[in-house]
Amino acid sequence: MKKMKKSNTGGKHQMNFIKKMIWNRTTYFTALFLLLVIAVSPVAFASTPGGDPVVVTGSKRLGQDFLKWVLILVPITAASMMGYQAWMKGLADGDENAIAMRNKAMKRILISTIIAFSAVGIVQLVISYYS
Repeated sequence: MKKMKKSNTGGKHQMNFIKKMIWNRTTYFTALFLLLVIAVSPVAFASTPGGDPVVVTGSKRLGQDFLKWVLILVPITAASMMGYQAWMKGLADGDENAIAMRNKAMKRILISTIIAFSAVGIVQLVISYYS
């Protein structure tokens, strides 16, 4: 007697239905969000008495404030991470692998700090063109 194979078409049909339902819901919420953005945009891009749109002046101030905090926190974080790595290097007790690993970490920290300061400089350059 031959064994009958089970059909998986019911499960596939159900999965396709769920995928379509999720896609339709996502499309609906995306369209709704875009309509709300379009409805609110005339208010957001309205001119102030100075002539600049509200979005421009607000984003400029937000960017400047954020960059101030980044310029404060990046060196503090880098110095504390470098101090930690130097301390762990001192505790290595002559283990060459541990010392090499700490040296690499310190080098990565310095490179990351330079990249962060460069990124802040580029963003400040872009923000300076708002005025």
